[in-house]
Amino acid sequence: MDSQLFDAPIKQASSQADAIAVDEFNLLLKQLKYDITVFENWSTKCANAQLSRGFAKQEHRLEQRRCCAEAAKNFMAGCVVMTTWTSSETAISDILNFKRDVIAKKLGVVSHKIPTLVFLNWAAPCMIPVVVQENQLNVLSWALADNMQSCAFTIYPTFSYMKGKLHLEETKVTAALTRGNHNIDLQVSILFKDQTDVRDHRPMVYPARLVFPSPLGDPCKSLWYASDLRKNRRTPEIKQISGKSMKEIEDLSVDALPPTTYARDQRSFGGAKYSQLGAPAWDSILSSFFEGPSFTDVPAVLILDLYPRVGEMLEAFCKKRMLFTCSSLFYLGICEDATEQEWVRETMQETLAGQYEDGTLSLSGKPQKDINEDLLEPIPVIPKMNLLVVGGPGKDELHMPASIVKTWQFHDTFGREFVAFLDNFVLKHKVVDDALPVPAGKRPGSSAVDPEPSPKKLKLEPRFIVESNKITEALLIEAKMMPSKDAMFLQIRAGHQIYITNKAPHAVDVPPDSFVAAFGKGSFKLIKAGEEVAENIEFKLQNQDSLVVLNGLVVSVGKVVEEQRVKKPDCEICYHSITQDDQNMKKFELAQTHRIAFAYKPEGEAVEVSQANVAAKEILATWNSGLLQVLWLVRWSAKGLMPVKPVVQFRAAGVSLLAGRSVHCSE
Repeated sequence: MDSQLFDAPIKQASSQADAIAVDEFNLLLKQLKYDITVFENWSTKCANAQLSRGFAKQEHRLEQRRCCAEAAKNFMAGCVVMTTWTSSETAISDILNFKRDVIAKKLGVVSHKIPTLVFLNWAAPCMIPVVVQENQLNVLSWALADNMQSCAFTIYPTFSYMKGKLHLEETKVTAALTRGNHNIDLQVSILFKDQTDVRDHRPMVYPARLVFPSPLGDPCKSLWYASDLRKNRRTPEIKQISGKSMKEIEDLSVDALPPTTYARDQRSFGGAKYSQLGAPAWDSILSSFFEGPSFTDVPAVLILDLYPRVGEMLEAFCKKRMLFTCSSLFYLGICEDATEQEWVRETMQETLAGQYEDGTLSLSGKPQKDINEDLLEPIPVIPKMNLLVVGGPGKDELHMPASIVKTWQFHDTFGREFVAFLDNFVLKHKVVDDALPVPAGKRPGSSAVDPEPSPKKLKLEPRFIVESNKITEALLIEAKMMPSKDAMFLQIRAGHQIYITNKAPHAVDVPPDSFVAAFGKGSFKLIKAGEEVAENIEFKLQNQDSLVVLNGLVVSVGKVVEEQRVKKPDCEICYHSITQDDQNMKKFELAQTHRIAFAYKPEGEAVEVSQANVAAKEILATWNSGLLQVLWLVRWSAKGLMPVKPVVQFRAAGVSLLAGRSVHCSE
């Protein structure tokens, strides 16, 4: 009965079973190869789609930036005029023309009924040429006499190069203002809080005077007498800006040399540091002026800035004009020279464009921040597979379930053939457990899937570490390395050999990418075509993989530009042109437009050898061999990525250097 119920009526021959196994294995291979082909085609389409989407988004952001820049330019053209000092008569003529041809025509009012609010920053009069000071006083006196409702705000000196003689500067300013027969009895103060550094000698209270025209008689008749600044005799407390937040004026010409070789963030010193109050401070001053007075009969107010410097007052004015609706505000600034004028105008337009773009300031007709998804090429959906699975952290990997491997890897007939196929498969793909979940993620070709590779570090092999007492080369120069608490020294020995020596009684860490040496005081020069660059280090970058030092870190130019494009999509690299790769958003080529080099030479014997100048004591080839490399220290400026100075960096992986040991950097 059992044989009748459970046995096959006709037993299967062995040849037939083998034929079925062959067909099954061939079907398996066909399905696997089909899945691989489908996945590769899908990956290619995804990469192309992501590339197209990336270029579309970049073009959208560039168009948005151009729109915001044009809006900023139009805004400033309608209410801001920048000029330079030639003479007081020329300045007065410019003011009259601005009142008559711009303000009066735009508002339909009489120009002589427009009061002027004059600002004169004499916190550091030693920075202002005597001729310019005389012109400033003449224009201030004329503005007060032109309209009795005009008022001036003068900041008194807080800095002098003559130690202990600041009172003489204050006396000179008071005497200069009284010569114009003005009323300077009202004293006010600009208050600061939260000193950024205990070593900073800037005062927390800046003295100032409200200057009224004497023919007015009683200052109570002035429009500005009702302001909060006059009532409180002080501004609200403003946070003091740090030295690294200060600005410096640069020549924006394409062939202008870098303005400084100073590597620290703080590049403003002396009078330049004392005269920069910060845009928040000027915003507080303006708000204190415009809170309180009635502007019913005042159609417009002209703000006259006699010392714009880095444009802090202009930035505060632009913010105030957006919010002030009681009267129309206009600005006229008189700069010291054309370089300052161009820098203030361009940087202010750039600042306004950035504020329009991030939504800090409203702009009618501004394009949407993100491009419409309908305008982007869609990402292909994940195809259906026969046996393989698409997964991985970025959902861009092809996985083979382990059950397939278990079934066929040890098959008596087809095991070897399957193993050969599997060996080729795992070169590009993976074998995963069947129970492993398939995580959701990004598509192939996205930026997160292909991260920026970090600069390669040389492996510090044992042969680079030597005992200091076994070094045979003669010691020529030795310089202490920072920080000073560790007895680490950089040694230049005979035969162009460089050592980093630990003389401390304990182990000291030498981190990767650490600063080794600099070339001392040098200067930039413009190299002509065909000119040799001996004893000069040329600022020349090749592509996105070129390494630079930014904020103390060794990074690739590609990473630096990628991060900057988030804030400024049209950023540039000084003295280079950028040619974008059509197949990869992150790749580009750089070509020199101007040859700029850092010229250095050994300093005199009287100058103490230090880590800051020891590199100038050796030939350049010595610093570009072994574990060392010469890189450019850079910073972002108004022109773009600007070179600061060349430095020598340690390019090997970090090491803990034991006491009495040295790193042979020239090995």
